[in-house]
Amino acid sequence: MAKVVHFHEALERDLSRLSSEVKERREKPELQHLTEREVVRQSIEAMREPVQGTEPEEPKPAGNPEPPEESSVLPKYLETSPEPQVELEVEKLIDMVFHDGIERALKESKRHAPFVQDAFHDSLVDRLLPELKKRGVIPS
Repeated sequence: MAKVVHFHEALERDLSRLSSEVKERREKPELQHLTEREVVRQSIEAMREPVQGTEPEEPKPAGNPEPPEESSVLPKYLETSPEPQVELEVEKLIDMVFHDGIERALKESKRHAPFVQDAFHDSLVDRLLPELKKRGVIPS
């Protein structure tokens, strides 16, 4: 019988991994000077390479995160971007995070120009930081 995959299962698994990455970085004395945004950004970057030799954790039965209700998912500096295609690409990648998980969206982002990748990462940090605070990974 085929296993039915819950809609947010990949995202929940990725958030669990991201939480571990953030906690690990916050414990390193040489990284204590970094802002919480930079710690989350570096942790997201670390997720680009899958952990080898480990099986994905089963998602916790806790509530599934929903995309924050904001007027825009884009970083402020894209408001002045002369290319609307960049905004569209970033929005698609953010949408992919909430449907397919962080790792899948990170893989897909590699197919885009560096500027799109950076804007995606900035936007992703902005969207996930409140969730990580809510979960107690980052102190409020």
